[in-house]
Amino acid sequence: MLALQPYLKTNPGKTRDDYDYEVSKIVLTASPDLVVLAGWMHVFGDKFLEQVERENVPVINLHPALPGAFDGVNSIHRAFDAFGRGEIEHSGVMVHRVIREVDRGEPVLVRTVEIRKEDTLEDFEQRLHQTEWGVIVEATQIVLESHRWVLLFRMELSCSYSSLVARTPRHRSRIRKIEKYTIITHVILSRLPRNPPL
Repeated sequence: MLALQPYLKTNPGKTRDDYDYEVSKIVLTASPDLVVLAGWMHVFGDKFLEQVERENVPVINLHPALPGAFDGVNSIHRAFDAFGRGEIEHSGVMVHRVIREVDRGEPVLVRTVEIRKEDTLEDFEQRLHQTEWGVIVEATQIVLESHRWVLLFRMELSCSYSSLVARTPRHRSRIRKIEKYTIITHVILSRLPRNPPL
């Protein structure tokens, strides 16, 4: 995968935005169903997110903290220090949808991780990483399954919409109703059971 600093050094005048755009092209060439950021220590900007959103590819990120706590870098150390000062009783990990604000996307899956009084930083870090390994797999499955149902519905709707457009203008009100139905159905689809019947 393309790395930021080598890219900037070999392409004078290019920016982080240019880099993000190039990475998006590489990623989308593979036609992914999902992009999972796990250990990827680069914050993507609009040039990446706009491209993957245009192709309807969800992006999720693994973050070693609870939602709204210790956003950004060094979150494990910051949580451990906060526990030592008596500010928190536990920490956790989450997988969230990636948006422009760092670590502020909608959580897909959250797990609490215990911090014990006798823990060293290494003890806590190991326990947290063990939790991460399970969470990232489970969250990936959740997103892929929900995304698959949304895509199937959109494909079905696209066929219906095309057939209506091919008819006379008097069907415009009916098309508008279908567009409203799409919005409602997308909300419902996101709440379908994990393994809906085929």
